[in-house]
Amino acid sequence: MNRVENIKGIDYAKAFAILGVLILHLYLPNSYDEKVLLRLWTEVGVPIFMIVTGHNYILSYYKSKKNWLSRNNLYRKLKKIIIPYFYILIFEIILIFSKSGFVTYNFSKYRNIKSLLFFIFTKGGIGPGSYYSPILIQIVLIYFPLLLLFNNFLNRLVKSRYKSIISLLAIFIIEAIFEVIINYMGSIYNKDFLDNFYRMSGLRYIPFLQLGIILYNHKNQILKNFKKILPLSIGGGYIYIFNSL
Repeated sequence: MNRVENIKGIDYAKAFAILGVLILHLYLPNSYDEKVLLRLWTEVGVPIFMIVTGHNYILSYYKSKKNWLSRNNLYRKLKKIIIPYFYILIFEIILIFSKSGFVTYNFSKYRNIKSLLFFIFTKGGIGPGSYYSPILIQIVLIYFPLLLLFNNFLNRLVKSRYKSIISLLAIFIIEAIFEVIINYMGSIYNKDFLDNFYRMSGLRYIPFLQLGIILYNHKNQILKNFKKILPLSIGGGYIYIFNSL
């Protein structure tokens, strides 16, 4: 696969993910949702974004001569996230303090600095996707550097052809432990706080970031076996979604 084809493939994946997220937020009737298996396609939007993020970040890592934590690299990455997020927050703060009939939701409890800051730090902002920018910041500063350390360590330790599968299983186990801890603590501590903490945590997306890294490192082999993988992926998605209904 050449560079142009690679970029086109990533762009197609992002376009599919964007479309899926937009449809997901339309709140279509459940009857229509079930009839066309809509959730099978829309629920994978954010995971696809994370796979693309893992792919693009590992590409950027190699381009930057493996100097991810340099000040210039982090500045460029964070600038792309923080500036748009800042403008979104400004717009949302205006909505919160607006008293016009245009805003139907009652934001009065957030109309002081302490409550507003708490709202931003615990929810990321207004709306179902407000967690996304804070999670990207976590990925840049914490989770992607940790994945780099993990993969570099595994490259020295494991020489097996199944190294990628081993790495993915290890990451899935780590994330599964996190899920178990959150569920266990939810029965003991404040459930609302833990729900917000889980929602705002980038740790739950590390398997998809690792998938993106594997996709970059083994793209030719994966595409060669794409026809074998696709039915299993769709079948697994179908089982997961309908078991969660």
